[in-house]
Amino acid sequence: MKSTIISRSITTIGNYDSSLKDNPAPLPDVVSRIKFKRLDKTARNIMQILDQEAVEEVKAQREIPEIKPGYIIQLKVETPENKRRISTFKGIVIARRNAGLNTTIRLRRLITGIGVKSLFPL
Repeated sequence: MKSTIISRSITTIGNYDSSLKDNPAPLPDVVSRIKFKRLDKTARNIMQILDQEAVEEVKAQREIPEIKPGYIIQLKVETPENKRRISTFKGIVIARRNAGLNTTIRLRRLITGIGVKSLFPL
C-alpha cells in the first residue's frame, strides 16, 4: 500500500501563487464575521439620552434645589385626595436617589412621637 501525505502551508513570505500550485487541495473560504450591537444596549443608550434631554428641559423651566442628606427642609405639598389642601411636611432628609426625572428624596419626620419616612419626587 502506498501512503500519500499532503501538506498545506500558508506563508507570508514569498510568492503566494507558487504555494498554491504545490498544494492540490483548495483552501476553504473563510466567512467574515459581521459585528453588530445588541439591541437592548442600543435601546438603553437611546433612553439615557432622552432622559438627559428631559432633565435639561426641566432644569431650564424651573430651578431644582440641591438637597443633600442631613438637610432639614420644609415642604408644602398639595394633595389631591384632600380637595387640593396644602399640607406642610418638615423633617430631615435621610436619602436622595438620583434617577434623572425620577429623582426622589426620603424625608424622616416625627408625628406624635412616631418616626415616619416619606418619599417625595423632586
